[in-house]
Amino acid sequence: MTDGYSSSVSGDRPDEVARIRRLVDEAESPPPLWADVAPPPPVPGFTDDLNAQRSALGLRPAPEALADMTEPAESDRWLARSCLRPNTMALVVGPRGSRKSYLRTDAALAFATGGTGGPLWSAFDVECGPLRVLILDEDNGPLEEWRRDEAHMAARGIRRGDLTGLWRLSWSGLLLERPADQLWLVEQIETLGIQLLILDPLGQFYGVPERREDLMPVVKFLRGLLRRFPDLTVLLVHHVRKPGANVKRAALSLDDVRGAEWADRADVVVLVSDLGEGRLKLEVTKRVPPATVVLEQGSAGGFRLVSMGETAVERSSTEDRVMACIDAGAQSVADIHEALGISERAIWTAVASLRKRGILEPGTPLRRPAEDAS
Repeated sequence: MTDGYSSSVSGDRPDEVARIRRLVDEAESPPPLWADVAPPPPVPGFTDDLNAQRSALGLRPAPEALADMTEPAESDRWLARSCLRPNTMALVVGPRGSRKSYLRTDAALAFATGGTGGPLWSAFDVECGPLRVLILDEDNGPLEEWRRDEAHMAARGIRRGDLTGLWRLSWSGLLLERPADQLWLVEQIETLGIQLLILDPLGQFYGVPERREDLMPVVKFLRGLLRRFPDLTVLLVHHVRKPGANVKRAALSLDDVRGAEWADRADVVVLVSDLGEGRLKLEVTKRVPPATVVLEQGSAGGFRLVSMGETAVERSSTEDRVMACIDAGAQSVADIHEALGISERAIWTAVASLRKRGILEPGTPLRRPAEDAS
């Protein structure tokens, strides 16, 4: 299995395999456990992880006692305190029109200047020096991006001439499942020394269906970039699934992310909701302390912190999600299936349980008992 790198990028796999096999053949005793042989360096393009390499070579891994483990260097390092760590993949996700691209621009400026003008999204202190940032966008085009840049730079007190480590390309032709495009992106990261890669919107940069098996090559490529470039962090701007035609969306959850694989593989997910009147709610979750942030965007484009607190953003049960859909206007199993994307069988199971407990009335349309509905 490969991750899409060409041989010129990945190195010479046969030579590496032959070297390890010689170590085994030259041993006087039967092939030892992997713990007794110095492991080879990872071979980009050969497999996706070191354990898979060991298995492919006929060598078995050995567990390590926690008491023998040493603390990794910079184990508590942050790019933005309590929000984003280096060498991770973050996902900013929300409905269309929820100002995700404005959040992306603010993040690019915050990290490209080492926090000039204040914290990330006015909430998370930037704890790194200036990073070399590359933005690839497709939706907005260069003129709109110029205008947004000017507004955000003014809000942060930044001059365009100071942004020598920030690059942007508006390009609708990049498809990350294509090996040639993967190689092009690897070359840009290497040539420019990129430390923060931003893709906005993510869904425009692949052409495969959003089923798990189809998305995996794209996901593996982006995760492979993190392994290849230890100083790289990836920020993806993505959309949520569309709700059904007759359903108003309840509170966002990880299950609303288009393409479940993205929510599963991201290290950080920021759920963005538009509260109206220029206010946004950000719910930060997964491998960081959970937090809820309410921001207000001024006419100049910058963000002001309104409130910040801890929260817990978890996957709700199927029954909870079914009830949220019904309360938002769904009247049938088909409505719920269209809104949530889960199987009709699972929905019928939840409906039967809810009816048995008296939470739903029998028959259609799906609804609470009359005394509860009021």
